[in-house]
Amino acid sequence: MDNPLYLKGLVVILLAFWAWDAIKTKRKKRSADPAIAHADARERNAWRYVRWGFRVIQIACALYFVQMLIQILLA
Repeated sequence: MDNPLYLKGLVVILLAFWAWDAIKTKRKKRSADPAIAHADARERNAWRYVRWGFRVIQIACALYFVQMLIQILLA
């Protein structure tokens, strides 16, 4: 890990894998039973603010991570 070129290449590969994982679409499973689908919708609605807060933290960490990677690549 003493070679900066090796480290930068590793960072680029990790960034590419991370971007691919973030961009790919996530498929939602549909429930055949309408009662289960309705209960799932109620639960998602009840937890929406917790999920939003978690998503904001994820985005903040991702932006910090990208900023650090850019600094490493340009150093």
